Amino acid sequence: MWKHYLDRLFPVKIDRKSDVLVIEDRRPSDSLLLSIVVFAVSLLFTLMLFRTLYQTGTYWLLIIFMLPVPIFGARILMSPFREKYVFNKDKSLYSFTTQSILKRHTLEGGLNEIRAVQMERRTVTGENETREVFQIVFLLRQGLLLSAADCMMLREKSPVNSYYENESRIAYAIADFLKLPAPEIINM
Repeated sequence: MWKHYLDRLFPVKIDRKSDVLVIEDRRPSDSLLLSIVVFAVSLLFTLMLFRTLYQTGTYWLLIIFMLPVPIFGARILMSPFREKYVFNKDKSLYSFTTQSILKRHTLEGGLNEIRAVQMERRTVTGENETREVFQIVFLLRQGLLLSAADCMMLREKSPVNSYYENESRIAYAIADFLKLPAPEIINM
């Protein structure tokens, strides 16, 4: 049930036309949501205790409660919250756009560089649970530069709701559109 609400709150839209595949991923990263929570809790404690700490002259404690506000506020402004992937067969180009509040970064390349799509599965252990996180990775053809990487991750940080169902929808849509072999699952 929780997955269903996350799918509605942070959707992944796949739009396929004859020569263009557009995937809009509105899932924020786990670190962005953690930054928002720490920012809000720190701001709440600062607002609740400001008058008392200021009147008693306990400035060091006031600074400790206020310090995370600008740090995590800046982190929120620079963390990506939306990504858009465009694969264009007419121009033989791909374009990956990462957007945060303050900046937008676009990575472009040729479709002929991509030789396969795979999903990496990692097991993340928390305090009282163990969950699997999936990430999509493109395997690239070797270029002329020996130091060039032969794989490229679709997202740098794992997003919220990165379950098998969501990641496989994206991976299979890309593999089907580019006429690549079916994505493999690799345990990391």
